[in-house]
Amino acid sequence: MRSILSYALAICGVFGSPVAAVDAPGAGHIQTPQLLSDQLKQSLAEVRASCVAVNAGGTASGVIISPDGLVLTAAHVTRMAKEDVVFKITLEDGRKAEAELLGFNRETDFALLKITEPGEVEWPHCELAETSSVTGDFCFTVAHPAGRKKGRPAQVRMGRITTHSLARGRPDYLFADCNIQPGDSGGPLFSMDGKLIGLDSSAAGILGFNIFPAIDQYHLDRERLEAGDRWGDREKSPDGPRFTKIELTPDATEAVQAEFMRRLEMKYPPTLDFVQGLANEEGEVTLTPQTIVTHMTKAAMAIAKEQPLSLGLDDPALTLALDALPEDAVKGMPLVVDGERVGYSVAVGPRHFLTKASLLGDEAEAGVRCDDGVLDVKVVAQDEEWDLALLGLSSGEKFEGIVWPEVPATIKAGDLLVARDHAGRLVWNVATDEARPVTKAISAGPLEDKSIISGHRAPYPMAIRHALPLEARDAGTPVFDRSGELVGIHIARLSRTLGLILPASALRERVGMLLEKAEDE
Repeated sequence: MRSILSYALAICGVFGSPVAAVDAPGAGHIQTPQLLSDQLKQSLAEVRASCVAVNAGGTASGVIISPDGLVLTAAHVTRMAKEDVVFKITLEDGRKAEAELLGFNRETDFALLKITEPGEVEWPHCELAETSSVTGDFCFTVAHPAGRKKGRPAQVRMGRITTHSLARGRPDYLFADCNIQPGDSGGPLFSMDGKLIGLDSSAAGILGFNIFPAIDQYHLDRERLEAGDRWGDREKSPDGPRFTKIELTPDATEAVQAEFMRRLEMKYPPTLDFVQGLANEEGEVTLTPQTIVTHMTKAAMAIAKEQPLSLGLDDPALTLALDALPEDAVKGMPLVVDGERVGYSVAVGPRHFLTKASLLGDEAEAGVRCDDGVLDVKVVAQDEEWDLALLGLSSGEKFEGIVWPEVPATIKAGDLLVARDHAGRLVWNVATDEARPVTKAISAGPLEDKSIISGHRAPYPMAIRHALPLEARDAGTPVFDRSGELVGIHIARLSRTLGLILPASALRERVGMLLEKAEDE
């Protein structure tokens, strides 16, 4: 591995802008994040009414696929249901209906329900794709993470198919970075033109690894499902070992290492971060085949199974297409507490910074990091309701405060959002919903790294839910819309799939109150 090591260090010594060319499968489908957002919003308006919440003793999701009320959901949702259970269906408009279970196939994780409400009713439904999208294509889901919440519609999240498997000569399972979690199970996965291509099935312990049965398998089994057949080996479902256990042959190990080097050459941010994190004080890195496979778990599984492979939404070519965030709009500065970086602070005046109050421990020494080092600050005012703290500089330095939008943007589900994460990288995804109160800290879902989720994540009087890949340590970073206008600040990672933004309109009002409070004291 020394030859790979020396080559890696030569590449990692040039941490400039990533290259534009990406030759992964599916690269020909690359569009700009702005165009993808436009596509999503257009399709969302057409399909949202078909998305439903499903309850049979637990929380799940589903999608209506016919005017007479056939509902697709995940087979594992029905596993604990009794033989004569009545499924409760809740539509987006709040209407409720009952449904009965027809058939299911445990191996494909498809189950079919039938709404049993009497009367001549044409139910809102979506269009089924004849065949699913493939590796490299973009997708979105609309479902109920952690179950349906009063006053909160199904949440939209965007992703990209990073690989897919085949069975019976057709696409079998899709793997995408469109993150899902408990409660989403059975929810629809759509292509960008609004056709049903799969269902939400399972999420692994790492972000970006999510499994969706392809609609092709439903088409193959449709007659049996409608007839009420119930079959399939559970060991071959996403719950079984076939999706989580692999054996790497020497050829596959070599192919994984080649893909690792390809990602270094294109300056793929996660791989650059991985190598940097392993470097010692002399800049030397020790790499073994096992450490590379561990870093590239998702890719290694696809390569071992000889499946096609693509990057996700973190594709450098997509990031390069972003033009919504000029450098002078970025006012987030690292917040340091007791010598450790814990989040961001935002300049709101020449000598004041705004941050998340719960990041500051009792009797903690806080500072704001700038080009000249760490500047000492002290808390001069707090707002417990919004979990905000106003910090005042102890020294004489002055900074230009963040530019508040004259007319704050009204963010809707599917709107493009852009921010910089803890590594200073541009990241993007969409708003999953418009601004709503947040009263509960919902479940985190299956995650190996629990530090991703914020310790304090509720309540907030008003917040915009989002699917940006921002973590707990990114709290306080400013978030912008497609035109570079401030949307608000990322305040918390709520769950595996959702983050929270405090809207700029509310922040501006609270900052004014905090500044007045600081002056009075």
